[in-house]
Amino acid sequence: MNYNKIYNYTTMDLGKKEDEFGFPVMITDADNYKDKEVSYFLGIPLSKKFGLTDNNFSFRTQSPTQNYIMYYKGTYDGRIKAIQQLIQKAKKDEMRFGDIRQTFLERPVEDGDVNMKLSLSVFK
Repeated sequence: MNYNKIYNYTTMDLGKKEDEFGFPVMITDADNYKDKEVSYFLGIPLSKKFGLTDNNFSFRTQSPTQNYIMYYKGTYDGRIKAIQQLIQKAKKDEMRFGDIRQTFLERPVEDGDVNMKLSLSVFK
């Protein structure tokens, strides 16, 4: 539902075409990946900042980071094992980690499989 809201706002209200924005990304705290309810930021990357007139939406600037990346296809709940593997890799490499970014490579459908890129930001 939120995916469709942000997608429609980007395409209809901002007038962006498919080739003018990136894949939708959900950003969460990596430590909360097992929780059933989490705080998250769902956004669509744009090339520049725009003034927004709708208070339901805001911009969030993302700094470049080093990332551990894994691609996942399956049920949304099944992504937990893949996230655990990324966190274990970071711990093994003695890296600290921050947010987990879940990039939807295909539009998510309720009760359907997701195709996504999982990206864990890491640093020394």
